Amino acid sequence: MAHLFRKGHPGPVWLAVLLLASLGLYLADARLHLLDHVRGWLMAGAEPVQRLAALPAQLWRNAVEATRSRAEMQDELARLGQENLLLKAQMQTFWALQEENRRLRNILHATQPLEQDLLLAESIPVKGDARRQMMLINRGSRDGIFVGQAVLAAEGLLGQVVHVGPRTAEILLLTDDTHAIPVRIARTGQRAIARGTGQGDRMDILHLPNNADVREGDLLVTSGLGGTFPAGYPVASVSVIAQAQSGPFASISARPLAPVDDVREVILVWMRDASSTDIPSPDPAHAP
Repeated sequence: MAHLFRKGHPGPVWLAVLLLASLGLYLADARLHLLDHVRGWLMAGAEPVQRLAALPAQLWRNAVEATRSRAEMQDELARLGQENLLLKAQMQTFWALQEENRRLRNILHATQPLEQDLLLAESIPVKGDARRQMMLINRGSRDGIFVGQAVLAAEGLLGQVVHVGPRTAEILLLTDDTHAIPVRIARTGQRAIARGTGQGDRMDILHLPNNADVREGDLLVTSGLGGTFPAGYPVASVSVIAQAQSGPFASISARPLAPVDDVREVILVWMRDASSTDIPSPDPAHAP
C-alpha cells in the first residue's frame, strides 16, 4: 500500500477506486449472494486453523472433567439414573397422548402432522466478532446442513444457520440484535415478535399492547409464522413488564431459555410431512 501514497502518485484516486471496489464486493455478497461459494471455500480453508485455535480450550475442558472426584461422578450417575426413570415415565404419557392424537385426527380426517429429523452437533469454541452473537459448529454441507435451518439447544430454541462450509457452519443466535422471531404466549396464544438485544440474557418482546394479557414467567414459543422455525418450540420466558410512557405498546423483556453463552451441543432440525418420503434426512453415516 505504501507505493499508493508516495509523492507524485495520485493517491486519492487509488483510494477512491479501492473504496468503490470494496463497496461493490459488499453489495455482491449482501444483495446478490455471489460470494457464497467463495465464503464456503474460505470456511473450509479456515477449518484447520479454527480447530487448532480451539484445541487449548478443549484440552483444558478435558483436563477439568478428568480431575473430577469419583464421588462426584457417582452422585451424578445416581442423579442421571433417577432422571432416566422419570423420563421413561413421562415417555409413557407422551406415547398415550400421541396415540390419542392420532385417533382424533383419524376421526376428524385431519391432515398428517409435520414430523422432524434431528442431528446432533458440537460447538467449536472459537472467538468471533465481539459485536455479533454467533457460534461455530462441527457440521456442514456434507451433513445436509443448509442456510436458514433451525437450531435448538436442550432447553429451547438457539438460533438459525447463516453460513455453511463443507464441514462447519455458523449459527446466528436468537439474542443477536439483528435477529427476530415470531412468537406467541403459550398461555393465551397472543402473538408477538421476540428480538435480540446483543445480550445473552435479554430479548425485547415487540407489538404487545399495554392491555395485553401477559405475566412475568409466561412462556414464549415459536408461532410458526414465516416458515423458518417450526411452531411450538420454547424460546424465552417473560422477565420484565413495564407500561410504555407513550404509545400503545408495552415495554416487555424476556430471558432466553437456551444458555446461549455456554452451549456445547446443539440439535439441527429438518421438518417434513409425515406422509412424505421425498425430503432427505440427515446422512446416518455422519450421525454421532
